[in-house]
Amino acid sequence: MDNQINAGKDIHNTDTILQTLEAIQAGVWDYRPGLKKIILSGQNIWDTMLGHPLKNKVITVDELFSYIHPQDLSNYIKLHREFMINGGKGEIEVQLRLRRADGSWHWILSKGRAVEWDEKGTPSRIIGIDINIQALREAHERIRQSEIKFRTIFENAPYAISISSLEDSKFIDGNQAFLDTLGVSKEELHLKSPSDFSTLSDEEVTELIEELLEKGVASNRETLSIKNGKPKYTKFSCVLMEDQGKKQVMALAEDITQAKLAEIALIESEMRFRMLFKMAPVPMAHISRNGELLDLNDRLTQAMGHTISEVPTLERAWDLAMPDPELREAVTGRWKRDLEDAIASNSDMEPFECPLHYMDGSVHNLIISTKLINDSIIVSFFDITDRKKAEKEREKLQAQLYNSQKLEAVGILAGGVAHDFNNMLGGILGYTELTLSDMSPDDPSRDNLLNILKATRRSADLTRQLLTFARKQTISPVVLNLNESIESVLKMVRRLIGENIDLAWHPGSDTCVVRMDPTQLDQILINFCVNARDAITDVGKITIKTDTVSFDQKYCDNHAYLKPGNYVMLAVSDDGSGMEKETMEHIFEPFYTTKDPGKGTGLGLATVYGVVKQNNGFINVNSESGKGTTFSVYLPLVEEEASEKEKRGTDTIPRGNGETVLLVEDDETVLSMASIMLGKLGYRVFTAGTASEGFSIAEEHKAGIQVLVTDVIMPKINGRELAERIELIIPEIKILFMSGYTSTIIAHHGVLDEGINFIQKPFSVNDLAFSMQKVLQSAPGIKKSTTG
Repeated sequence: MDNQINAGKDIHNTDTILQTLEAIQAGVWDYRPGLKKIILSGQNIWDTMLGHPLKNKVITVDELFSYIHPQDLSNYIKLHREFMINGGKGEIEVQLRLRRADGSWHWILSKGRAVEWDEKGTPSRIIGIDINIQALREAHERIRQSEIKFRTIFENAPYAISISSLEDSKFIDGNQAFLDTLGVSKEELHLKSPSDFSTLSDEEVTELIEELLEKGVASNRETLSIKNGKPKYTKFSCVLMEDQGKKQVMALAEDITQAKLAEIALIESEMRFRMLFKMAPVPMAHISRNGELLDLNDRLTQAMGHTISEVPTLERAWDLAMPDPELREAVTGRWKRDLEDAIASNSDMEPFECPLHYMDGSVHNLIISTKLINDSIIVSFFDITDRKKAEKEREKLQAQLYNSQKLEAVGILAGGVAHDFNNMLGGILGYTELTLSDMSPDDPSRDNLLNILKATRRSADLTRQLLTFARKQTISPVVLNLNESIESVLKMVRRLIGENIDLAWHPGSDTCVVRMDPTQLDQILINFCVNARDAITDVGKITIKTDTVSFDQKYCDNHAYLKPGNYVMLAVSDDGSGMEKETMEHIFEPFYTTKDPGKGTGLGLATVYGVVKQNNGFINVNSESGKGTTFSVYLPLVEEEASEKEKRGTDTIPRGNGETVLLVEDDETVLSMASIMLGKLGYRVFTAGTASEGFSIAEEHKAGIQVLVTDVIMPKINGRELAERIELIIPEIKILFMSGYTSTIIAHHGVLDEGINFIQKPFSVNDLAFSMQKVLQSAPGIKKSTTG
């Protein structure tokens, strides 16, 4: 019974052992070296490891060798030989690969011990176990490969990687990039701790460790250090890990100095751009391509008066700057088209000009220029309002210069014609008067001659007006008070304009003193008042005003007709029909008139223009159709006291007392006519057709000649040169010049030189009589005589 129980236990124990071996994937072998045979136990296990069932449980050593991988066989044989030589002491252990049925190799761990020995002490029986370690080897291989990968990455990573102990804060490992960064070797690294190189403060280190312990990771930290005087920026992340129960910290650090410096440079560049944008002297706007206003610079907000909060979009800005819907539609339409073209071609938009309304109500002409910058647009506004005004002023000044040049050309023409024309008129006038003086009152031809005389005098007046316009009319200016002179003719002016027009007189201060020929003042005033009268249809008002004004250089720069200085202003205003702009451009041109045929010669204002220019003054006109006209004349203010007007009686014609006169004139008609006139006035006359002939007569009759009457403009020798020569041989001779127009020979700009007696061609007998009387009463010579 007991044997049966023991046998049952043996069977049970054997089953349990086999189950255990199968569980751990291990097969038992029993090797008998003397027999060179191996008994295998655990058939299923061997079948699994070899991939096919074994034919029997006993195999020879040669069969075993056929299963072992050739690379492992030599080592296996060597270990067994050494084990046998050593008498089977200890344990034999080896890892090797067995060939499976499919040709693959299966790793096993073979371990054995000697259990029996022969008389020589050599193991005669060895029992062992082969454990299936294929899965373990595969796991180890994966770990090894992972370790290789990790080490490869660790050692060759372009950024610094370190491993340190959290417990003793010593470096455990570091890759080459990390070693290079610190400038230490592997051996030296183990002696260092992170605190030796860290730029973190104690508070930052504590916070970092707390985060690692809480979260296991701390990411994207940045530090700044100074190396060789230069900043160094580092970005690092830390991971908490554990090795054999010890906490370690793996840190990955990257040198981001270049990127950080670039980022800082970008920020600084953006700040500079923002500062330049804000402080730019040119109004600028920064907008997105979809029309959002990103920013306005200070100059734009100051100029237009709107802030970014008031104009959040470009559409709102257009609405405020261009209230006219048609203009706004045209401009915004062009903007959108140009923007689309610019984006498509990656180029800037073409600048364009546009009038914009500012918040204060003013309108400015601006050139709008754009620059595409990535996804936004910089818009610059160049204010050309002043330039446009300057261009208009320049055009105005050019027009004034053109008109002045045109009028000057007419004056040159008039002066050229006047000399010969006046000689012819003088002959007609003189001979007609002489013929009339010899006619009986009832002569039937008398009326015809009177009409000829009337037409001749009218022609002479026209010529005189042309010369006045051309500033070639000879005048004798005196210092006069403009207010007193105007008051003396107001009565005549009132009769001239009629009772239906009110005449208002507003004199300025008593300092309205000018230097001019009194007859020219009459010309100016009468012309203005007559034109004003003709501009008033029914009833109206004419206002005459004087005042003193001053013009500085800045004001004169914008008014070409003015020069800096102090002036007396004479202004004549009316509330009549006024003038269109086109009419105003021609009013000072000779023969230009808006009056009906026969009612005006067109020389009135041209004469006024000449008078004003001859007296170094300026004239300006302001008029608006239906609202009247104002003519303003500016004459230089003088500081002298006004002189009384010279009066001359006209009751009797003064006659000579047989004085001898030398008459020199190159025009035969004028010479003959003047000689007869002088003879009828009681003078003895020597006549000469040339200056040389006149000088010869003076030399021959020098003792008996009292007066020289000479033309100014003559061939070879002019009248003044002749007078100076004759004055050398006849010091007491008195001189009277005559001419159709003045010149620099005896006058400057029509104003007689001091000491010059002059008679204007054509002249009548009466004119000649009074001129001769004045010459005889004056001092002899040119320079010593009084002004005639």
